[in-house]
Amino acid sequence: MNRLPAVRLRIPASQSIGVVTFNGDQQRLIENQAHRSDPSLEAHFERNQTNEPILVKNIENVRGDERDVIIFSVAVGPDKNGRITAQISSAQQRRRPPPP
Repeated sequence: MNRLPAVRLRIPASQSIGVVTFNGDQQRLIENQAHRSDPSLEAHFERNQTNEPILVKNIENVRGDERDVIIFSVAVGPDKNGRITAQISSAQQRRRPPPP
């Protein structure tokens, strides 16, 4: 979240921003931190303050949403037992049928 103000400054105000996360927990963390970390960001998330507020969605429910700039938030860290797993999305758990 520390980088979002810098990213917003580098992207022209006329361009909209979307942040795509790889799970719902990360999405909620970003949404909560964005509102707390820098009060100047608040207006960028509110529909009544801007035509296209910054969008934060996880990979499973971002389909159909459009923004000029998309930032993929990829973060992997240890669980409560200190283990780091390679799974970054519940989408990896879905099995595809074998090709015909």
